[in-house]
Amino acid sequence: MRFSKGQKVKVVDTASVKNDKQLDEIAKNIIDKSKYKGIITKTVRDEGDKDLFFVSFYIDDERVTQGFRENEIEGVE
Repeated sequence: MRFSKGQKVKVVDTASVKNDKQLDEIAKNIIDKSKYKGIITKTVRDEGDKDLFFVSFYIDDERVTQGFRENEIEGVE
C-alpha cells in the first residue's frame, strides 16, 4: 500500500516501539497513549523500495514524530 501525507496510520509491530532503545520513555509514553495511531507528516520517497514515512503521534499538546518503513505501518479508518 502506498501512503501519503496526512493519512492516518497505526504501527503494526508495537513491541518494536516498546523495545526501541533510541526512543526515550516520554516518546514511548506518547505513542502508547495514542494507541499507536498517528498521522503521516512527511514522506521520503528517494530511497527506492525503502520509502520512509514520518508519523506524528499526538496526546493533547504533546507530540512525537518517528520514522517508519512501509511494512511497519498500516492505514486506519
